[in-house]
Amino acid sequence: MEPVKLLCLLRSWAHSYEEDSNGVTVYRPVGFHFPLSRGRDGIEFRPDGAVIHQVPGRDDRGSVVMGSWKNLEGEVLELRRGEDGAPRRMTVIVCNQDVLRIRWD
Repeated sequence: MEPVKLLCLLRSWAHSYEEDSNGVTVYRPVGFHFPLSRGRDGIEFRPDGAVIHQVPGRDDRGSVVMGSWKNLEGEVLELRRGEDGAPRRMTVIVCNQDVLRIRWD
């Protein structure tokens, strides 16, 4: 996936865990009409290389962890949680205005 195609990432995404299958994690744009749930993980990609991980809490209040992302090659990205977080790779399978499908390596 060329960098221009990665522009579709630049938004806030919520985990659509009901659609996960065969090792593929599915996200939908924030505002998507999801079934009721006790909270969803979220991720927001910013053009400056920042990433915001949103995690639901036990008391229904979420927490936010800042991190970073960069394009390694093609559709492979490296994400870090926090300043000292270990790098984690993800491969973008599909990215468009309606869905983000990824595989965590």
